[in-house]
Amino acid sequence: MDRTSLPPCLLWLLVLAASMPATGQTRDPGPPLGLEVEPNAIQDIATPMKIRVAGIPRGEPAHLQVLQDCDGDNRPDLQGTATCKNPLQEWDSSPADAEGVEDRLDFQALRAAGKEIPADQRLWLRASRKGSSHALYALFGLVKDPCSLWQSFLATFQRGPCRLGLVQALLQHRGAPAWKSGRYEVRRLDLASEPFRPVSVPGTQGATGVAWLDERTLLVTVAPVTGPSRLLRVSLADGKTDVLWEAPGDDPRLAIAPLALPGGRIAFVRQAQGASSALLSLWENGSFDTSRDLELPGGMHQLAASDPTGQEILALTLGVEESQRAFLRIDLAARRVENLGFHPALYQAVFSSPKGDRAIVAFEDNSGQTGWDLALVDAAGKFVKDVQVRPEDDLLPAWQPDGGGLAFLAEVESKEKKP
Repeated sequence: MDRTSLPPCLLWLLVLAASMPATGQTRDPGPPLGLEVEPNAIQDIATPMKIRVAGIPRGEPAHLQVLQDCDGDNRPDLQGTATCKNPLQEWDSSPADAEGVEDRLDFQALRAAGKEIPADQRLWLRASRKGSSHALYALFGLVKDPCSLWQSFLATFQRGPCRLGLVQALLQHRGAPAWKSGRYEVRRLDLASEPFRPVSVPGTQGATGVAWLDERTLLVTVAPVTGPSRLLRVSLADGKTDVLWEAPGDDPRLAIAPLALPGGRIAFVRQAQGASSALLSLWENGSFDTSRDLELPGGMHQLAASDPTGQEILALTLGVEESQRAFLRIDLAARRVENLGFHPALYQAVFSSPKGDRAIVAFEDNSGQTGWDLALVDAAGKFVKDVQVRPEDDLLPAWQPDGGGLAFLAEVESKEKKP
């Protein structure tokens, strides 16, 4: 199977796990390396769902299950109840070849056999290896209204409601930005006064991500042209910049995608250019413990939100291949990553204002004349006004906690031609 031939709507989820066996016990082989379902999380009963599982040794099958939520916690359950069957389907795939496992779920054939998959509800595909308690998960559903898949998740993260209507968001991708070039800086923008005049934040050249710690403080990750990658705390009140973390000299990973968590913790991603995976790191009490790093798919784009406890993170990834965008639900306590899929309505809800009356949309202009632009849309997904439209890129917007302004990454003016 040639990865470059995969359609953009494939979902890709990579989770690497290693466990040391206790004396006399057989080593758990861990989960597969990847799970793909096609098309997106939104399935059609007339079209079989294609399944690909990577990281299965040649000749070994993958164990596949279709699960539902039986206890109402918005998570798949391995065990059912008297009124809630689990698993709904369970089977071993054909043996893997050199490329892994390829299988499918034929919804119409199951219906004909009296084993119908229920429609209009959240379901999960679980893929595991023989003898392993670990697995990969992908959310899907036979639904007409995409929002029915995600509304409860959005409520967990206290994001805006999912409403259909947004027609233009993240239409195209050129892949992850070239962070090492140092061509971005952080700019902030007051949305109360027009025309909008963004202000550069000093000391943020080479920025790779930005988030708000509070109303007057930013978290910024940088990867300057010279010098190590860093996680910074930048005060807008007095301009003071504190270095919270600095990459070791031999570490090829760059710090990106910061996010403030409740309790004074900070999450950020460490990712090497072109790598197929990344690490989620937590800064707490002045340091971070590498033993708590969590493996994530490559192509991480932005940590968008956390739940009120700080134990779950909602993230956006561009995927292993270009344009395979998806939202991830990262459970820090369970150390599990769940692929939620993607839809413009979900994107709009995730990036809604703290006031809930509008959302900020970052998208790549498809006219070929400009780069990434920022625009405001109303609660129904209707375009309100442009925020930034330039030949250069403006991306990764973060709402100020009071909803009155934004911070974002702005490409410094360049004569370099867009690809």
